[in-house]
Amino acid sequence: MGHANHDDFAAIAQMGMMETGKKLRIQRRTVNDLSEGSSVEFMVALKSGGMLGIESDNVDHADVLEFAEQFPIAELDDSL
Repeated sequence: MGHANHDDFAAIAQMGMMETGKKLRIQRRTVNDLSEGSSVEFMVALKSGGMLGIESDNVDHADVLEFAEQFPIAELDDSL
């Protein structure tokens, strides 16, 4: 049995993330909406294998979603 590498752990984390919450698509990336009550949390699965978290406890869901849609996620991901 071989050793796990960074990509293996990223894939496992990404699979686990996709099992909960509502799924969205932003800038051609899969986003898991883990928001509950007044806590807004989005986890973005980057094509580079990383994860990007966007969250707030004092900004409403629609405003955080609008921020996420305008944030240069694809540009950031493609530069990694």
